[in-house]
Amino acid sequence: MRNTWRRWLLLAIPPVLYALGLALPAVNGPQLWLGLPSLMWWVCLCAVSVSAVLVVVERSKGGDEE
Repeated sequence: MRNTWRRWLLLAIPPVLYALGLALPAVNGPQLWLGLPSLMWWVCLCAVSVSAVLVVVERSKGGDEE
């Protein structure tokens, strides 16, 4: 049980770091990355990483099948 919690906490680190990275001047500025505002790319990266973590956690829980 304890290993499972550690694994889930490790999976949560990248989305948290992405969210904290919104304060970086390189992200929160007027520049464009591939033609889109850098903030839009950063928010999309955060959303994709959170979704990936949620999929991994949901699939690793097992047991409860509806």
